[in-house]
Amino acid sequence: MSDTTTITEKNYLSPKLEPGVYACGNNVYYDVVSVTNRSWKFRWHVGGKPFKRGLGAAKLLTPSEAKRKRWG
Repeated sequence: MSDTTTITEKNYLSPKLEPGVYACGNNVYYDVVSVTNRSWKFRWHVGGKPFKRGLGAAKLLTPSEAKRKRWG
């Protein structure tokens, strides 16, 4: 997981972001596969079991929209 870069409204679409998973707060993660393949994920645990839900493509959601959408 890439924790050294803070994802903001200004840099989340930057082509300079390396592939990896970036924590964005509130259990929302930014998954960067390539410049054209980026998405938002929501991760949580219940009873020690991990769950993950896709929130949508980065080109469709800003970081604040992804955080608002996390519980549907």
